[in-house]
This record gives sequence, C-alpha cells and structure tokens, in this order.
Amino acid sequence: MFKGFNNRQPNGFPNINFGGNYGSAYNFSRCLLWLDAAYGTSTIVNGANVSSWQDKINGVQYTQGTAGSQPIYVSSDASFNNFPVIDFGDNLTKRLNSSISFGLGSTTLAIIVRMTRTNEITNSLIIGDGLQAGFSGAGAGVNVTGFGFYNGGTALTKSNVEDTSTHIVIANRNFIIVDGVNQTSATSTLTQNFTSIGTTNGDSSPCCLISEILIYDYIMGADDGIRLSDNINTKYLKY
Repeated sequence: MFKGFNNRQPNGFPNINFGGNYGSAYNFSRCLLWLDAAYGTSTIVNGANVSSWQDKINGVQYTQGTAGSQPIYVSSDASFNNFPVIDFGDNLTKRLNSSISFGLGSTTLAIIVRMTRTNEITNSLIIGDGLQAGFSGAGAGVNVTGFGFYNGGTALTKSNVEDTSTHIVIANRNFIIVDGVNQTSATSTLTQNFTSIGTTNGDSSPCCLISEILIYDYIMGADDGIRLSDNINTKYLKY
C-alpha cells in the first residue's frame, strides 16, 4: 500500500501497475493520467522540495532522487486561483522522471501551466523524453514558439501564445487550444513519448509552474477540446 497523500486521500490505495485503467476528469472519460498538485506529492509543505508526484488514475510515479534537481511545492498561487502548484523554476536540472512512457501520437493532453521564461535558447520542455520529443513550452527549440508538439526543433503544431501568464492548454496532434481558443491546426502522425516532466538528457527543464497534467486516451475533436478547457476553467477562473 502507498501511504496516504495530501489531498483528500487519507487512507492510501494499492499500487496499480499501468495497464490502461481509465478514469474521468472534468466530465470527460478515458483519462489515463492525472497529475494534480493537490494530490500525491511527497510533501505539502510550502517551499519544500518535491521528490515524487503520483497520478490519480494509474498510480504512475514521477520521481527525482537528486535534491538539487527537485522542484518546489507551492501551497497556494494566486495566478492559479490559489490552488497549489509545482514550481520547476529556471534551473535547467529540475525535472521529474517516470519509468512509464506514454505515446502522445493518439492522445489529448491538458496542462495548466505558467511559463517562467520566453525565447529560450535551450529546449524548455514542459513534458518530454530523453530524445527531446514532447510538448514544448514558451520559446522551446528552433522554430518553435508558444505551445506545441515538436521533435528535434521541428514544430508539428504550435500557438502564437508566448508569455509568462497562466494558461489552460489542450493539445493533440491536430490542434492547440489555449484558454478556450483554438490557436492553430495542423496534422501529424508522428508518435512522441512522455516519460518526464522536463527532459532527461541534461540540458532542459520545464522552466514553469504546473498545477495539473492530464492525458486522455484518444484524439479529441476541437469542440470537445474547447469544452474541456471551459470545464477546467470553472476551477481556475483564467478566462
């Protein structure tokens, strides 16, 4: 049994091996992964290091054993409607890793995030893998601005949003929706992987604050993506 975690989960729950168990999140089903800063963190002490973060659906752990590379727990952040966040700061070594790899080619992601940098000269990934493939953040990589999937600096989809405000981002290989608005559309069949929050190859970190990351096991249409954003917005009151 895992220990009980901070958010409304006093009794703990059994270790679940990832195997496609589905949950419901924000009135949408087929959620495979749900990381929430109000749940499953190794600490709930404001300003303390976070060594692990566990998702709500399949019990997937994202961990970091090196203290200097651990993000910071923030118990309340006004720009996230006073909900807790995980602060990955500007230190290029800060990241959390998992042994589980999620393919992003046929999924939809939702991320509630605030970037701390723009126009990064290094690859400032919000999520990614050791090959620098994943969901990029502000100014991440060559020819990439705003939010989008990319691989080796080649943008697949991207938005025109590049700033340090808090945003609700819904993304798959067909669109990027930022705060309920479909920013841009493109199509790609490239499958990318999510194994870490930040990259694992030593030159990049998210450079952001994250409240939640969700993965839905199908490619939503843009209308559903906007509805999902609106549902999340009832919590964070971003727009």
